[in-house]
Amino acid sequence: MRKSACQRTPFWVVISLLAGLVGTPATASVIYNGVAAGDMSSSDAILWTRADNGGLTTALTAQVSTDPTFATGVKTFTGTTNAAADFTLKLNATSLASNTQYYYRFTDGTTTSPVGSFTTPAPANQATEVRFGFSGDADGRFRPYTLVNGFGTGTQPQSQHLTFFTFLGDTMYETASTGSPAVTNLTSTSNAATIAQGLADYQRK
Repeated sequence: MRKSACQRTPFWVVISLLAGLVGTPATASVIYNGVAAGDMSSSDAILWTRADNGGLTTALTAQVSTDPTFATGVKTFTGTTNAAADFTLKLNATSLASNTQYYYRFTDGTTTSPVGSFTTPAPANQATEVRFGFSGDADGRFRPYTLVNGFGTGTQPQSQHLTFFTFLGDTMYETASTGSPAVTNLTSTSNAATIAQGLADYQRK
């Protein structure tokens, strides 16, 4: 009786075909969950990001420059994310100039994070203007928040020229209190007129 082609196929060929179907696992694209800078001194700053790479560690380079296009004067600082820190990374950007605005971003060589910005303080013996801004209470139903238009994001300049900004969180409540009636009840299905009235009520409070 004639054997079929499958019956005549050598075992090692079958294994090779299966291996080809399995292939090499694809590397996940890095997704950055934001960037941040803090603890600035007149010569350094701590830079932060979280790089989601499908549960893999990621070698990152932070690029820092006074040029928002990163075409000139770029300083680089390197590090690697790890699971113990939930794939976040903090790098100390050193040897910076005082009283200077810097732009920064992270890259793994293929994918680049959004651009952040920070300003190093002036030296302790130098008098300089300092501006503080603060806010509180944010409700997603009132977006976009016109207040933040002057803060600046990344390479966009801020009109308020704030040195520091503090978000205070909840500073008022929707319930009634002495001399302050309750705000309009808002739900996810509230219409535009009700949302507008709710905003006016919160502004009154």
